This record gives sequence, structure tokens and C-alpha cells, in this order.
Amino acid sequence: PSLWRMAREAVSFRDAVVSTTPESRDSGDDGDSEPMHLLTPRERWHLHALHQLLRDNHADAMGAYLRLLELFPGDLLGLSLALDVAYALGDAESALRAATNVSAYWTERDGGSLRLRRTHPAQNLATSLVSVGLSASPSSSSSRAS
Repeated sequence: PSLWRMAREAVSFRDAVVSTTPESRDSGDDGDSEPMHLLTPRERWHLHALHQLLRDNHADAMGAYLRLLELFPGDLLGLSLALDVAYALGDAESALRAATNVSAYWTERDGGSLRLRRTHPAQNLATSLVSVGLSASPSSSSSRAS
């Protein structure tokens, strides 16, 4: 199957829910319980952003990734994809915002200071991605042009 088709199928699961079974109703459950989402909120945000990308709506996908990073600042896949979308849009401000959304989270994981021995396995990748986002700031690009 093509990657395009697989992405569309994945997006179709974004709002999938699991309903209660007849056995759970017989066990004393009154049947008024809310349906449970099949995916976590983090996974649903990723699929929402993918859905926007498939619709060629990059600005809304960028908004979804920024919201994802506000809710889940440790999500390095979200950060990487947010920086990719910001680059595609030519939106340095969004790249900077994505990097600053997660920088405090990863600095705290590193003990609050620079160390040669990282405390978290993903610390090097996080530091690199944050650096890319910070280097895309509008002020740094205008100072390079002068």
C-alpha cells in the first residue's frame, strides 16, 4: 500500500472510540458511561496535524503541533515535525515558539545546566531540535542579512 493511503487510514482512527460491552453493563455499570477514546490525547493531536497536512492546510497543522507541544513538551517527534512544517511555511516565529515551548521541559530534565553527560537518553536530540528552532528566530535572520 502507498504511504498516502496508509496516512489517510491512520487519520481515520483519530476520533475512534471504544463503546461499552454488554458484559460491562451486566456488571453493575448503569450504561451511561462516556465512550472511551481508542487513542491517547497525544496520539489524537498527531493525527489531527497529519489530517491537516493531508488537506494541504499547513497553517492549521502548525497550530496543532504548537498545541501538542504546549500539552506534551517532551514529544520530540512533535517538535521535529513542527520545525519541518514551520520551515515549509517559512514561519520563523512558529519555529521559535515551538522551541521555546519545550526548552524549559528539557532543561529541567538535564538538571538545569549544561552537562557533558546527559541525564536523559533523548537530551542530545532535544537540545539539537531546540537549537534549530531558536536559530530560526526572526531577529537572528534579520541580523544575518545586515
